[in-house]
Formats: sequence, structure tokens, C-alpha cells
Amino acid sequence: MAIRMTVVGLALLMSGCSMLPFPKQHTIVHNPFPQLSRVAVAPFFNLTTEPSTVVDGRQFALAYYNELQHIGGYEVVPVGVVEGTMKAHGLSMDRPADAQKLAQILEIDVVIVGAVTDFSPYFPPRCAMIVEWYAANPDFKPIPPGFGLPWGTLEELEIPPKVVLDSELAAARAEMERCQSAPPLLEDVSPVLRHVASYNGHDADVTEALADYVSLKDEPRFDGWPAYLRRSDDFIRFCCFRHIHQMLTARGGAETQVVWHWPRRR
Repeated sequence: MAIRMTVVGLALLMSGCSMLPFPKQHTIVHNPFPQLSRVAVAPFFNLTTEPSTVVDGRQFALAYYNELQHIGGYEVVPVGVVEGTMKAHGLSMDRPADAQKLAQILEIDVVIVGAVTDFSPYFPPRCAMIVEWYAANPDFKPIPPGFGLPWGTLEELEIPPKVVLDSELAAARAEMERCQSAPPLLEDVSPVLRHVASYNGHDADVTEALADYVSLKDEPRFDGWPAYLRRSDDFIRFCCFRHIHQMLTARGGAETQVVWHWPRRR
């Protein structure tokens, strides 16, 4: 038996360890705000020049819902329940007050309202989105990029440059608003979270993130990550995944973990 195990071990080594798992670092995100754990996603608005047959707001909402389901710390209301409640109460989500009212009716913490501002399904695909989270509690204030990050520590050097820039811009906007003397509006409902981003299948950082996204899936497609650029529904789900991850990472909801991967058989 010992001789047989030795022979098997030698065979693995001679094959270049191609059958052995290998470690890889991944950024894993979680909900950094426990008070915003029960959420609902409304159908997205189509602000592009494409027709609704190409940019389906319900498809984007379902994709965002599915990706949010995989993040620890969130309980997400099904999109069908959200649509039914909106219809029953005559809410269209075209005003921030509608989103806050819907959250209160559903007795949840947040309603998510998104808009697709640019989209092309043709290779290389592209997608741009604005997503805002509205809290049921009117006392919750906006949480800017940079909140919860390790400023003033050695880990500050690891903060992505874009997050640093977004944090500085958010701080500048907050200071300008504080200095303004105009009285607040009667319906001044601001989102607690807001993230704007665009993704182009031609960009190296997008394809690198896509490859990482596909590698973490339980059943990656045999044709690999490039095929996700040719399937509109897969690309939309990736964009929603990336959008959520960027928003939470910029607010202290990320940590690096080592994940072991088994090489795929050819």
C-alpha cells in the first residue's frame, strides 16, 4: 500500500502538480452596516437610448437581487413582492419619497433604486449604472465613500486610489453643502448609499475582475470568462456584482481571503 501511494504521489509531481489545488487571494465583501440588512430592489430605470427590449429594468433588478443574495448580512425581498407592493400603493419610484415610503410599507430597512445610463450588448459590451439606497428611517444620513476605511494606519496604503479620490470628492461636497445657507427642502430625502460606475468589456481592469468573478462560481462555464462578454445576461449579472462590491469596498465592507482552487480539466 505504501509503495502504491508513493507511485501515485510521484505521478502527481511528474504531471507538474496540475491536479493539485492552488491558493489565490480574493476580496470578499460583506454588509458593513447591520442596520441596513433588510433590503428590496425596485425595477431599474432605463435612461439609455436603447429600447426596453434591450435594457429591461426588471432584468437588471433581478440580477442585482441575485448578486446581493450572495453577500453575507443581507435579507433581500423578492422582486415580485416589490413590484406587487408598488402597484398596490401607486408608487413609481420616480421620487426619493416613494422609495422611502415603500421601505416603510414593506417594513424593511432599505429600498434600492437603480438606473441604467448606458448599455450596449455588442462585443465588447458596456454598461453604466447609478444605484441609490433609500432608508426607511428618515434620520439616517448619507454614508460617503471612505467611511469605515483604515485611515491613519499602515493599511491606509492598501486603499485603492479611486476610493481615495472618491472619498476626497465626497468630503468636499459635504463641506460645500454645510456652508450653503439655503433652507432644506420639505422633501429632502437623500440616499444613504450611492454609487455610480461604468464597465467596458474592452478595459483590462474589467476583464481581470470578470475572470476573478467567474473563478469563484460553483459551476464556471467551460468556455471560461471571455464567453461572459458575449452573453448579455451574464455580463449584466457581473456588472451588478461589480457595482455592489465596489460600493461596499469603498465603505469598509471588504476583506482579503485565500481561496483554494482546483485546476480545471481540459
